[in-house]
Amino acid sequence: MSSRTYGSAAMAVACAGAGAFLIPGQGVGGAVAPRGHAGPKAEATGATLSVAAPLALGTAAVAVACKRRTQTRAVQQRAPLLNGLEDAIQSRLEERLKRQHKIASEMQRNNDAFKKQLEEELASHMGLKDQLKTRIRALQTIYDDANDKLELSQSLSQKSKESCCELEDQVSDLERNLREVDSKNRARISQLEGEAKEKEVKLDQLNLATGRLQESIRELEETRQVEKKDASERESSRFARLCRSDRTRFKWPCSTMSQCSKSCAAAAINWRR
Repeated sequence: MSSRTYGSAAMAVACAGAGAFLIPGQGVGGAVAPRGHAGPKAEATGATLSVAAPLALGTAAVAVACKRRTQTRAVQQRAPLLNGLEDAIQSRLEERLKRQHKIASEMQRNNDAFKKQLEEELASHMGLKDQLKTRIRALQTIYDDANDKLELSQSLSQKSKESCCELEDQVSDLERNLREVDSKNRARISQLEGEAKEKEVKLDQLNLATGRLQESIRELEETRQVEKKDASERESSRFARLCRSDRTRFKWPCSTMSQCSKSCAAAAINWRR
């Protein structure tokens, strides 16, 4: 037999005992006097009431205490499981969030180092380009001087022509080298820019995932608060219904009703604690 059935049975016994003591004209057997005949006189009515009222109140208090103890034990058994599950989910979410933050910071450091290396290589290539331009200008000056000398001296025309051919070959070689270097630099720059864009996309994805994790944590916290509030309201309404049912079930005189109210108030204070 469960504690709830036991409490109901005890309350029913208390009601039967109280009715037997309180209803005048009925004994233990419940015999009623026939019409026209006087029934047996109730003896010691005041003493019977003084004994029956504490007995009924004590029995009802025992039933209420048993029921409340069962409910408290069930709540205490469920609370550690819910708290353990909630702590496990919270710790797992925090670990995942820390891991995401660590990966994001590491990718940011790698991106900064890669960007710095790219800037250094670009500065080096720009310096090489300036050097090549300076050499081209110097060769162009030499070429102009050779042309002037060619016009001034016919005797040195052949040498000037040979020098001019050699200079032209050097210039063409330098220009070809410059074009190759420029094409390589452009290819390298485009490749580095593509890699930088990919890293930026990955970083944005990590930031979005971090935002979703934070939103999930907030939703879990709100759900937990709502569940706690609902549980508290359900317990309060259940206890209020229990008190109302206890008051309406027994038809006591005024003095006994005040004693019942005091018992309900004391039970409510203990329940809140």
